[in-house]
Amino acid sequence: MEREDYTIEMMAYLDGELDEGRRRRFEEKLASDPALAAEVAKYERLADLTGAMHFDEPSDLEWQDFWNGLYNRLERKTGWVLLLVGAAFVAIYGIRELLITPEIRPLLKAGILLMLTGFGFLVVSVYRGKQRIKKVDRYHGVQR
Repeated sequence: MEREDYTIEMMAYLDGELDEGRRRRFEEKLASDPALAAEVAKYERLADLTGAMHFDEPSDLEWQDFWNGLYNRLERKTGWVLLLVGAAFVAIYGIRELLITPEIRPLLKAGILLMLTGFGFLVVSVYRGKQRIKKVDRYHGVQR
């Protein structure tokens, strides 16, 4: 076998994935090839080092800094803008179809248009209220 052919076998040996017969043959090859034995020892040391490493979880403050970062805020705002613009296009197309489709009864058309108009007023009202409160809210931006 060529040296490259032993790479997969060596990784399987280090991971304990070889059956008894293949493990014994590989250990015989290790005993007869000092270069291969040195390479296996190097990977065993590497596996021991990486196995001993422990990563700390980010603290709540670090997560908060991450989520409040400029990139993330822009990403969220861009997502909302695209969603709202898409919804506006769909609503405009729907209203257009509603007005020009003769199969829909006029009373139903009026009801749907009134419902959509009322929903629009509510959305604008909530948005304006939040903007007005944000200006005078002493606790805006304070984590509770």
